[in-house]
Amino acid sequence: MSIKNGRLLASGCSYTEYCWSTWADILGKEFSSYYQLGISGSDNATVARSIIKHARPQDTVVILWTSFDRWSFYSNEPFIMANKDPNNHWIHTGTSSLKSKEFIANYYHPVERFQTTMDYIQLVDLHSKSVGYSAYHFTAFSLLPDDSESIETLCEIYKKVQINNNYLLDISLEVYRRKNYNLDINHRYARNDTHPTPLCHWDYVENIIAPRLGIELDPSNKPRIVKEHENLIQRGITIR
Repeated sequence: MSIKNGRLLASGCSYTEYCWSTWADILGKEFSSYYQLGISGSDNATVARSIIKHARPQDTVVILWTSFDRWSFYSNEPFIMANKDPNNHWIHTGTSSLKSKEFIANYYHPVERFQTTMDYIQLVDLHSKSVGYSAYHFTAFSLLPDDSESIETLCEIYKKVQINNNYLLDISLEVYRRKNYNLDINHRYARNDTHPTPLCHWDYVENIIAPRLGIELDPSNKPRIVKEHENLIQRGITIR
């Protein structure tokens, strides 16, 4: 297997950057250079800004867009995250914060939140054309939730967008996890963690992401992922 020349940028939420190997780390092995932009708990505004800030001509940018019901908050005091910008002022709560959930539910309609996410995706698509990099769009969670009362309106919004390399309606990583690796794991960082495990990430890259990029994964990299996965589910530890 040959390494693909050029730089890979990967962006998303904790399904992209976590305390064990993710799809981004696996795919990064196939490129001569790899830059991880994922941030746990981030919303899609953060995802889009990270790409626009760092993407360069000839880059390959792969994105797992996160839930459209997420919101990041600005703090006057720096919000320090491990291995991240010490001057960061954005608080990324994902959907775990009750305060965040109440704020979103009380002041933002699902159609507004969905439209905003589609705006960010189209912004990145237009930016990629302007700068000269390739952007591939996938999702960590289902783009069109079945339980939304506004599903018809969301579908109409989606039908109007034109995005290159649009795989937003392909199976999401979360749905892939539930179908193939529905595990709850207790480990050093969390209890009952349902984040996709390393082997789930490998399979998702091999079956969903890599074919869309025209890449075949180097099988010599798989044993390390299998070992990391087995250590995690058997003893609740990571080897990273």
